Amino acid sequence: MYENINGAFCFKRLNGTNEFGCTSSRSGNTGVLHIIKNQEDLSWLISDAKASPYVVLLPFDLPNFSDALLQLKDSGKVSGVILTSNRTSYSPDDSCPNRYSGLIDSHCDNKPWNSVGSSLLFVDFGFPIIYIDSDDYPKDIEFLHECFEKHNAHDMERQETRSLCAVELTSYMLAAVDSKTCIRRSTMINNLTPMRYCDPLLGLNIHLPLYPRILESSKAVNELEKPRSVILVVARLDGTSMFDNLVPGAGSPVLGIVTLLSVAHYLSKLVKGLPLQEKNIMFVFYHGETYDYIGSSRMIYDMENDAFPHRLQENVVEQSKLLKMDDVGLVVEIDEILNGEIHYHSLDPVSKFIEALKNELNGMGIKMSGSHGRLPPSSLQRFIKKDKNINGVVLGSYDSQFNNKFYHSIFDTGKNLNFTYFNKTKPDDDSIQMYLGNFSMGLAKALYTTIFDEINLSTNNNYNLPYLIDELLYCYLETPSCEIFENVTFRKLSDSKPYSVYVGVLKNSNITTLTGLTLAWLTGTVVPRNRSTCHNNDGDLVRQYFWMAGNDPDGVCVESFMNYSIAQSPAFEIENYDWTSHEYSTWTESVWQEKMSARVFIKPSKKQEIFTLSMGIFVFGISFLIIYFINAKSDILFNRQV
Repeated sequence: MYENINGAFCFKRLNGTNEFGCTSSRSGNTGVLHIIKNQEDLSWLISDAKASPYVVLLPFDLPNFSDALLQLKDSGKVSGVILTSNRTSYSPDDSCPNRYSGLIDSHCDNKPWNSVGSSLLFVDFGFPIIYIDSDDYPKDIEFLHECFEKHNAHDMERQETRSLCAVELTSYMLAAVDSKTCIRRSTMINNLTPMRYCDPLLGLNIHLPLYPRILESSKAVNELEKPRSVILVVARLDGTSMFDNLVPGAGSPVLGIVTLLSVAHYLSKLVKGLPLQEKNIMFVFYHGETYDYIGSSRMIYDMENDAFPHRLQENVVEQSKLLKMDDVGLVVEIDEILNGEIHYHSLDPVSKFIEALKNELNGMGIKMSGSHGRLPPSSLQRFIKKDKNINGVVLGSYDSQFNNKFYHSIFDTGKNLNFTYFNKTKPDDDSIQMYLGNFSMGLAKALYTTIFDEINLSTNNNYNLPYLIDELLYCYLETPSCEIFENVTFRKLSDSKPYSVYVGVLKNSNITTLTGLTLAWLTGTVVPRNRSTCHNNDGDLVRQYFWMAGNDPDGVCVESFMNYSIAQSPAFEIENYDWTSHEYSTWTESVWQEKMSARVFIKPSKKQEIFTLSMGIFVFGISFLIIYFINAKSDILFNRQV
């Protein structure tokens, strides 16, 4: 009899040179359940256990957890691992994230940005791993402990002599070796059994110009804009973890997403009705940045190949002016922003923009200091690597190391931000909502003074930013069944858990679609169209129209210049690409065909298994002899008198 247990499985990813993650055999891995509570339990399993293979229940809060997991991998006695509990700090990412795809940081090993990084994301375990959340499935964890205590915990030295509590974990991955091999196998022509073994990681970037960059119908834009006149204000959309559909990303990237949405909203209010300027701003959300900067690399690749924001087409009335590398003068990247001092990271001398931002933030009681000579892992690195004439700055609440002790882990949730939802009441003065509101307003005003060449912007209207940020954080951190997401989709959302921010293998993810629609809603214009006419115009590649809730219960039509562009590594499109060059991301995700599952059962002792097998062989032999005898004597046994 089997008892199913629930959880999130680790899966396999590959790059141009290796494979990483977890997999079971095709029929699943089975093993005797063993619970490790301390170092003594671990030592006993590795040195003295005799009933292998084992499926180990390992708590995250075990001291030296990462080392323990690697010891289990190397022991040869483990066929699977079940992870439970919580931690005070844990990151499965590298201590120097994206170390091979950005600028060379010779100091990173001595001064790692991610000080708690364990690099478990880059281990090929060779067996399945499942995480069971004690808040979601407490009964499953309790059942495992009861089964272990009843059947396995006593007389440990003679475990193999009796029936034991065991676990079967099934998470068979089709991909193997590396991305190059996997993609080649997936593209082989085989009409009988077409198979996909892995898929490239991909998604959609989101971009919105502050002023529309229209090629044909507004030549004034072309005449005003000069080289290095576009400021990119960017944030990333994605995070990662070891486990399927369990990537909360509260500190990174959600704080950056919410901050950029707030800045875009506030700045669009400030410039409403004002004339075009020589400088322009483009807000960009990059997808896939966790995996060697997929989104920013693709945007740069398209810019170099006259394809951003789209390729120019003949007989199209309105389309966007191409954005090229020499159009970009400044990149402002928003990283994790938390209460406290803001640090700006730049390779450039102090610029006019930095001075403007420092003045604006100081006026709001936010201190800002600089860190020169090193850049944290950021999209900005890809721009500077391609064009050293581009200036840029990364804004975050950390100096030489991330403050986020759960960077790219399953524990990077709203709990660690001390987030409290105020639900349309004024947030507390010391809340993260109020802090992000002040920071967003200061950044927006600094950008305003940069493009309008004004020394100071005399307005204290915050356009209710803290209230907006409270709602946005609630949507991203608590539940997508929130007012903003339901307004922009014009439908009731029933999901209770926050959406994963993992990039995935599909272009349209929930987080991308909702972020794009929210950006359009916060910056767009309501136009007099009904639901049947609220659609994109033929021959117009610049504007988009969305039917949203707005303030009208029947809905409103919102016009926006927000658009999406593909975020897929050029490595999968360049013919004869060198998969070991590290020029572009080569990450893929394995395909799995069977549903991943975990179940508990009672495994008979080895003696009983041998006895059962022996009896089966004996019965088979006796049956064979009886059939042989009957067949040989059939003329006598079945003789009929006629």
